[in-house]
Amino acid sequence: MPPRCWRNQQKPRIEYDAHRKKSPTESLTMRNKIVLLTLLLAACGHLTPYKMDIRQGNLITAEMREKLKLGMTKQQVRYVMGTPLLADVFHENRWDYAYSLAQGGKPVEKQSMILYFENDSLVKIDDAAMPALTNSVKDDK
Repeated sequence: MPPRCWRNQQKPRIEYDAHRKKSPTESLTMRNKIVLLTLLLAACGHLTPYKMDIRQGNLITAEMREKLKLGMTKQQVRYVMGTPLLADVFHENRWDYAYSLAQGGKPVEKQSMILYFENDSLVKIDDAAMPALTNSVKDDK
């Protein structure tokens, strides 16, 4: 049993002053808060996330294509073009170079080139899927 002095004490009452000034957030009603929150969330729906540019594969420039000549060895081709993106173990004499660029999640540019070798020598260049060389690049020779 608690001591006598504790039994007679009353708990302090918290009184609210109705005349005190309310802060701006206290003056909003629950309905106004919901409307404000809904408007803020609706405004965020029009924002789209940033989509970065994605480059994949070997970029093939016009200068690289001009340096490529029939009769070059695999080592010379690798020096000019870089390591092929796809070197198939079942087709060791075929090297595939591919490149793609996507901006904003949409493909913008695609290139592909296939090189064929016989006896460690370049015999065929298939670049039909490559953009045509411009006259300004051809005239520089």
